[in-house]
Amino acid sequence: MRITSDPGMGLLHQLADSGKELPELSASTGLGMRNLMLLIKNLQGAGAPLLSNGRRVALQAGFQPLEPGNLERELTRRDVPLKTMDVRAVTGSTNADAAQLTTIPGLVLAEYQSAGRGRRQRTWLAPFGRSVLLSLAWPLQRSAEPWSVLPLAAGVAVCRALQALGVAEVGLKWPNDICYQGCKLGWVLVEAESAASGFSKIIIGLGINFDTSIDPDFDPQRQWTDLHSLPGGGCIDRMQAVVEIVAQLVDVLESWAAGDSAELLAEWRAADVLLGQEIQVLDRDHLLMLGESHGIDAHGVLQVQTDAGLKPVHFGDVSIRPTP
Repeated sequence: MRITSDPGMGLLHQLADSGKELPELSASTGLGMRNLMLLIKNLQGAGAPLLSNGRRVALQAGFQPLEPGNLERELTRRDVPLKTMDVRAVTGSTNADAAQLTTIPGLVLAEYQSAGRGRRQRTWLAPFGRSVLLSLAWPLQRSAEPWSVLPLAAGVAVCRALQALGVAEVGLKWPNDICYQGCKLGWVLVEAESAASGFSKIIIGLGINFDTSIDPDFDPQRQWTDLHSLPGGGCIDRMQAVVEIVAQLVDVLESWAAGDSAELLAEWRAADVLLGQEIQVLDRDHLLMLGESHGIDAHGVLQVQTDAGLKPVHFGDVSIRPTP
């Protein structure tokens, strides 16, 4: 597996064991003093937990950056067939980075992304180093299963991974939200990239809130949660989470490509948090539909029982209807 990383990750790894004086850090990273100070400033601007008094730099206690060597070892042990892995301290979007990979299967991870994209081009921001942010690039293969099933299958992979790590009762909200007891835990975004040469790939991007409790902007009244707040989630480290999620994503990709999605759809239905609920469907704040959710069909399309009969939902923002 070919592993790459950016200078920010190199700096974080230099500081993982202990703080360092700036001249020592300049020598060990190969960066001139001016470039080193600029890198530190940029990382701090992204929220990196770096402490500096102008002479010495250290990581805040308790922060452990992602370690590519450990990740490679554990992913290899799980027989995940990656050819490349890119680990970045700061990036715009892991999905955008994964789209640029020319050697796949490939994995992009980041401590922080400034322009993370959720569904319908929404942004997804998370505190530095306090989320699982990754994108898996996979060869696009023909499948007997409809494309619309794949985003749901990716959600099932995340649920399987969290259950394997000891976190139960994770739910799925159509089409791409990972939830726990009504609060958003994360998201999945699936895209396809193709080129005139015929080279093409699937990109599965996801973000899972890992531990946001120390973030000064954390608001416990907001409708989202993090893995460390859930029963069984407090003892999980990010490397464990990354390895398990990626292994499960590969498994569902292979099932989907083989035309074997019946079990995936059954698992999705079992985790459906909207089933039987009175819901509303909006498109940019415009009400499209009201009714009772009847779950998904064989193509992953949401079915809603309205006053005019059973209607399919192919797009839109879906939520439980507010109580009058």
